[in-house]
Amino acid sequence: MRKINVLLLSAVFVFLAQSAQAIGFDFFSSEEIFFENIEEEAEYESSFGLFDMNNPQNTFEVFSWTEEVGAQRLVSAAEWTPLKTGFGLYYDVHTGGINDFSADYRWFSNSSLNQRSDGTPFDVGEEHVRVSLESKNLLLSFLDDQITSYTTDRDYTDMTVAVISKDIQTIAPVPEPTTILLFGTGLAGLAAVSRRKRK
Repeated sequence: MRKINVLLLSAVFVFLAQSAQAIGFDFFSSEEIFFENIEEEAEYESSFGLFDMNNPQNTFEVFSWTEEVGAQRLVSAAEWTPLKTGFGLYYDVHTGGINDFSADYRWFSNSSLNQRSDGTPFDVGEEHVRVSLESKNLLLSFLDDQITSYTTDRDYTDMTVAVISKDIQTIAPVPEPTTILLFGTGLAGLAAVSRRKRK
């Protein structure tokens, strides 16, 4: 009977780990980074920048909404210190196009920070920015700029930025399935220890 209980408990932890969803964001650090706007396929215009992971209000604009595909920029930690202590990515979306001087939304790589231009939380938890670490030297950032209530295409080609560095470091939380797995194995270990003490 005890073996069946242990097997059932193990199965529950396996299914929990498989159904857990990790939040889609990472933080990064580097000494110097080269940025290139490599794709834009949207009616809206977007600016691209960095935010300090310790203070999201501290931002650094890399590309303005008027810059197009092919724009390049080199940013160093001497120019913006949070580059080496931890940063995320953001996009400001200008729904009026090239002549719209005010952004309507700000989408973050940490979707819990998503907001309207006035700072009001908006589309929180909706992943508008996807980040892919292609190698230790190359990171790609993809934007889907429309708000969730619109019929969005979710193609993440509205703006794509290549982030190139010799030393991109990821500063990421432990992914959710791993956390649950660690928790489950810890409980199983405690159960085994308490069982041995009873004998």
